[in-house]
Amino acid sequence: MKRFQLTSLLLIAIILLLTACGAPAQSTQTEEPQPPAATETQTPAAPSGKLVSSSGMEFVIPIGLGTDASGTIVPEVVDQVGEFPAYLEFTLQGYTPTTEYSKPQIRVISVQELAKNNQGQDTLLKLRALLANPVTNPSPDAQTMPSSDKFANVVAAANLMPLSLSGISGVRMLVGFGGMAVAPMSSDMVMYQFQGLTADGQFYVAVRMPLAVPFLSPDGKAPVPADGVQFSAEAMSSPGGYEAYVKQISERLAAAEAANTLSPSIALMDVFVQSLKINSAGVILPTPQPASAATELPTLIPTVTACIDSASLVSEDPQDGAKFKAGEVFRKTWNLVNTGTCTWDANYQLIFVEGEQMASAGQIKPLAANTVAPGGPLGIWIDMVAPTVQGEHVGKWSWNDGAGKSVPISFSGVVSSVITVKIKTKQSEAAKITNVVTSIVQEQGSGTICTAKTTYFVYVNITADGPTTAKYRIDLTDASGQVSNGTFDSVGSPEAKGSLVFDAAGTLPVNLRVIGPYSYADAVTVRAYVNDQSWPAVTVSCK
Repeated sequence: MKRFQLTSLLLIAIILLLTACGAPAQSTQTEEPQPPAATETQTPAAPSGKLVSSSGMEFVIPIGLGTDASGTIVPEVVDQVGEFPAYLEFTLQGYTPTTEYSKPQIRVISVQELAKNNQGQDTLLKLRALLANPVTNPSPDAQTMPSSDKFANVVAAANLMPLSLSGISGVRMLVGFGGMAVAPMSSDMVMYQFQGLTADGQFYVAVRMPLAVPFLSPDGKAPVPADGVQFSAEAMSSPGGYEAYVKQISERLAAAEAANTLSPSIALMDVFVQSLKINSAGVILPTPQPASAATELPTLIPTVTACIDSASLVSEDPQDGAKFKAGEVFRKTWNLVNTGTCTWDANYQLIFVEGEQMASAGQIKPLAANTVAPGGPLGIWIDMVAPTVQGEHVGKWSWNDGAGKSVPISFSGVVSSVITVKIKTKQSEAAKITNVVTSIVQEQGSGTICTAKTTYFVYVNITADGPTTAKYRIDLTDASGQVSNGTFDSVGSPEAKGSLVFDAAGTLPVNLRVIGPYSYADAVTVRAYVNDQSWPAVTVSCK
């Protein structure tokens, strides 16, 4: 969420609000929403920890949650995306985890300014509805909500409940983000969130705290734990597959809070939020610019007549972190969806940007006579060779419009101008002989077994786990292995030597015929040696 500083105030305001509350369609009027009627609640006892008091805000950071907090005023922003009023922001220090998507923060926003745009009105109306009729464990469907940031949507939610604060009415819940693409959710996309209104109706308050979730990948790169919520691209392609996936995450979030397996503790964060106090008179935010000022910023509101390019990465194979043998050939595939308004044609190409190319070509045009319209899928693949140097190898590629512009690609809530190949290589180990099986059987029509005139066939099957050469020696002896006993008729000797070349893993045979005379006709024994290793001998059975 690279626009986090610009869009976060409305995103957070929206994130928790579309629960199963059935909020009515918003009005086009700009009447200022009022907070719910105050109820008599007992003020929670102050927790032990770090007291922070600044800019009209006071709160206590409990021991174990953080060490301190820093405050700042984020100024108003007016650009082509929309208008965002200034707000007061506090960021906790010493908090774990802190993700690249979100930091532990408190935001205070003027209700009057927030209500000046449609999204802000919608936020305030739905928050009032939640405060009037909170619903525990809202369904993920109820959490699909409009957002000023199209790459961040709440798709999983659990355990909505009201919290008792001094002079603030609010609700908290656990939420999981999803991007525009159907993609796996990771722990760094799950958060504790609170939002409320001050009793005097002047300020909207939002708290956003990242969580460590044990049943998801920590960062979208590490594998999901064996007992975690698994993401299957095949299952996601079936009707209702993704909805079932996020529903399972919602249910597991609720169960994890009950089992106290989320980190930090949800109870500890509830205590932190309940310590919040706001002195409205002490909160001073910059005076908004007059509407006419916006006309002085024509460069921020350009007239856009061209189409807009964007894409989402639905899946890739192999996943980042896959392991290959040095020099091994593999195929990298990215499955994209055209989420913009431009049609992709033959001019679009995959271009190597930086890192290790690992491919013979640094430029690929997957579309010849075909095109991909907005909303359409595209699979891009390229054959690569794993480097011979042991370790991690990364290559970055760009999906380019042919005019030198990279197409922004979203994946798991992150937007980037590149897609990556990230693999690990290890030195190839020499193939080994894994098994040798020897058998001896009487040749049909050779008379009575174990006599001087009996002949036999010897079969030696040698198995290797990869390309290698097997040098063998096969001996005919008595049972003691000390006395030569019989002759291999193809070589005229009781000892046969040779080699087998394995191009790949598999089993190759050595077949020999045995004739007399025998020193001990009732104890003909065959023993094989392969690459100087002795394998079990077999002796003819005279029964």
